[in-house]
Amino acid sequence: MRAAELLAVLALVAAVGMGPYVPGPRAHAAVLSQDEPEDAAPEQAGPEDAEEAEPAADVFPAWLPPGGLYGRHKWVPGSNGVDVFLPRGTEVRAPVAGLVVAPAAVVLPFPPPVPSVALRGDSGLSFFMGHVQPLVYPGTQVQAGDLLAVIDDPGLDQLTSAGPGPSGWQHVDLNVSDVGAFTWYGGDVPASQWLQGTGYQGTLVDRTPGPVQVE
Repeated sequence: MRAAELLAVLALVAAVGMGPYVPGPRAHAAVLSQDEPEDAAPEQAGPEDAEEAEPAADVFPAWLPPGGLYGRHKWVPGSNGVDVFLPRGTEVRAPVAGLVVAPAAVVLPFPPPVPSVALRGDSGLSFFMGHVQPLVYPGTQVQAGDLLAVIDDPGLDQLTSAGPGPSGWQHVDLNVSDVGAFTWYGGDVPASQWLQGTGYQGTLVDRTPGPVQVE
C-alpha cells in the first residue's frame, strides 16, 4: 500500500486497534435494538423508521441535505457513529445552536487525523463530524442552521477502491453525544438512530461499507 493511501486509511481503521468502545447502558440498549439481517435491502428512510431513536428536539430540520446513503450500523464494529455518503461540497449546517469547539477538546485520547468540526450544543447534545472542511473557528457561537462545514476530505481520494457514494468515499462521519465527549467509536448516542429521529430522508442500509474488511 502506498504511503498516501495508508494515511487515508489510517483514520478509518485505527479505531479497530484502540480496544472496544463500551457504550453506556442506554446507548448499548439502543445499539442492540438496531439489529437487522445482514442481507436487508436498501430502503428509503423516514421518521417512521426511528421509533427507538434519540429524541431530536430543537434540531434545524435541513441541517444535512436529504438523499444521503447511511446505515443502521457503521462498518467499524462497536461504533456509535454513522457515515452519511453525500456529494463532495455538500454543506453541513449546525443541527442546534451552540459553541464550536476544538475537536481535540472533546475527542479522546485525540481526534482522528482528518478534517473535522465539533459543536457543543446549548441544549445538551454535542456533535463531532469528520471528513469535512470546517468553515468556522473554535470559539464561534452559532445558531441552528448556520453553516459549519462542507464535505471534503482529500485524503479519501487516495483510496483505490470505489466508494459507495456519489463522490466515491466522500462522506460526513457523524457522532452524537449527550455528555460532550467522544472516542474514535463515536459518542454515547447512537448516531444512526438519532439521525433517523430527526426525520432525515435518505437511503438506509443495514451496514455501510468500509475500505477494508474488519472482523
